[in-house]
Amino acid sequence: MPYLSGVNIVYQASNSTYPGSGVGTFTATVKMKLQLQFLNIYETALDLASAMGNTAQSRIEVKGIPIVQKNGITVYDRSTQTWTIKLSDLTAVKPPTDSNVPAGVDGTSTSGARTFQTNWLDTQTVSFTVAASDKVPKFLAGSTTVKWFGNRTGSASDDFRIDDTAIVNSAVNTKWCNTNCGGLSGDF
Repeated sequence: MPYLSGVNIVYQASNSTYPGSGVGTFTATVKMKLQLQFLNIYETALDLASAMGNTAQSRIEVKGIPIVQKNGITVYDRSTQTWTIKLSDLTAVKPPTDSNVPAGVDGTSTSGARTFQTNWLDTQTVSFTVAASDKVPKFLAGSTTVKWFGNRTGSASDDFRIDDTAIVNSAVNTKWCNTNCGGLSGDF
């Protein structure tokens, strides 16, 4: 069975009303999606569908999405919501489109791992304030839990837990945008 080895929470801000200078309160659209990395420590390819079953009951539950603040004011908080992700909701980040996690090759650091992602799970219009001594957005400290349940029959009584992980998040300033940013700073 593949091992859940990483969780990336991806935020995207767009449609900002901030004109690029000045102070005040503005709006932007914030989206959120998840990327899940799986590691295969075996000598043969492993399939997520076989490991967890491809039924409506098979799922990954994520709770504790980090809160985003700007200048000390919360702009995005979905930390108490449980996000339920079905196997059919995941797509491979890179081809092929199947749900296989390839076998690792000894001495090859990029083998034996695969990343899958959801579509955008949430889209919100948020308000944010730009101050005279403006700061980049910050993710607050907290805990993200990820529970992975398998189910091969479709009956709720046949759930089996594959993994249950708690991730401690440290408070950290967001990084500047460096991919497909069109010259923007990565801030709102």
